[in-house]
Amino acid sequence: MHEALQTAISDIFVNHELHRIMANFQSSNSRSEKLLSRLGFQYEGLALEYLKINGKWMDHVLTSKINPIAALRTCSEPLVVSSILSTRYFRNLRKLYQEIFP
Repeated sequence: MHEALQTAISDIFVNHELHRIMANFQSSNSRSEKLLSRLGFQYEGLALEYLKINGKWMDHVLTSKINPIAALRTCSEPLVVSSILSTRYFRNLRKLYQEIFP
């Protein structure tokens, strides 16, 4: 499961350029908690009575993962850099990211 999700996350961030992915799980589900933690998801909070499952409202832990490429794009690039240089920078960053997460 870890490998499949890692591949999907990489595709979503690199090819579709989404900024953020969210994943929620029931607090009693320790396997999901461990998996999401290994994938780099960060705890955001607890949603009380989030979903009705088998007739009962269940609390869920909220987690998310921010696209590291998008985060770098928004905070580390100075506004005065030409579009040619920033395009080259992000093309190289994308290649590096694809090598890390094949």
